[in-house]
Amino acid sequence: MNIYAENGMRAVINACGRMTKLGVSAVKPRAAASMLEASRDYVVISELMEWADRRAGELFHCGGGCVCASASSGIFLSLASLFCGDSLGKVKNYHRTVEESVRREVILPMGHDIDYGAPVGEIIRLAGGEIRHAGYANQCTLEDLEAQVSEHTLAVLFVKSHHCVQKDMADVMEVIAFCREKNLPCIVDAAAEEDLGKYVQAGADYVVYSGSKALCGPTSGVVLCREKKASENMLLQYQGVGRVMKIGKEGIMGLMKALEIYGEPEEPKVTREDLKELGEKLENLEGYSTSLAKDAAGRGIWRCRIQIEPEKAGYTAGRLAEELEKGNPAVFTRKYLVRQNILEIDPRPLENREQMEEIYRQILRAHRKCREKE
Repeated sequence: MNIYAENGMRAVINACGRMTKLGVSAVKPRAAASMLEASRDYVVISELMEWADRRAGELFHCGGGCVCASASSGIFLSLASLFCGDSLGKVKNYHRTVEESVRREVILPMGHDIDYGAPVGEIIRLAGGEIRHAGYANQCTLEDLEAQVSEHTLAVLFVKSHHCVQKDMADVMEVIAFCREKNLPCIVDAAAEEDLGKYVQAGADYVVYSGSKALCGPTSGVVLCREKKASENMLLQYQGVGRVMKIGKEGIMGLMKALEIYGEPEEPKVTREDLKELGEKLENLEGYSTSLAKDAAGRGIWRCRIQIEPEKAGYTAGRLAEELEKGNPAVFTRKYLVRQNILEIDPRPLENREQMEEIYRQILRAHRKCREKE
């Protein structure tokens, strides 16, 4: 029993990934301890924010870092700081600042205009930006980006995510170099990426990370900035629209601890061999075939892929997922390929091998249930 089950909510086994809809990740114990310690005392918040800015710069060899409530708010604050610069007057009159700005267009590859739980386009518009799509849903070259550049361009936004179209797209490093050459601000939404510091050191002006995905910290975000001035300008936003995106002292200290310890060696709780073993057992079920699949966006993540043949199994992958989510515990699988009758088991959120065994038991239960109903 955990605190959620004790209060009447369903017990959940997350085999989907570090997803916002399931609480993202389990906070690392040392980050949680920092949060608890920070919650028990007082601090001048502006000094804490400035310290976090400097510390992020030290850790990732960049100008600094602005901590915020989430990766989504990091995108907003990046755009807001471009609109306002270092003018507190513009910060405190944000809507008028945006309305009077000549540069409002945010160039976004068409295949990156995604819904990651909320539409990225709405975050841009909320900040006052106007989207200028580059390329097509299945293709975006550097020439396509260049064709959209004008005197109205505010920034280029590149979304580095498995949600985005991957084929025939200029990659993130090419886009960063393009922006440097054209002297255009480059924002990289790297919310779930695992290689911190990589893109800002390559020359991106703002790189947005979730504090609670790869970092396994509290619900939060951090924007790493190439130049110190950029992070300072972002901090000014907390005296304006950034106020609604603030992060408390506990969250800041938990996030900073997560940043400090990120990358320290850890024994995997569930291994590729464990995934392979699960797959071999599932192949005994009629209509099932399995394989190990690497993350589509190129991260070093391997998942157990389950392919369902409806004619043999007697049901679709979507029906199986639905039944698994009704169980106790509820098992949430990765469903991005469900229309192709594919489910995936992501090992990262799993706490131990026992949860893998429970997933197997729940699939057996759901398999029987689905066949009964069919």
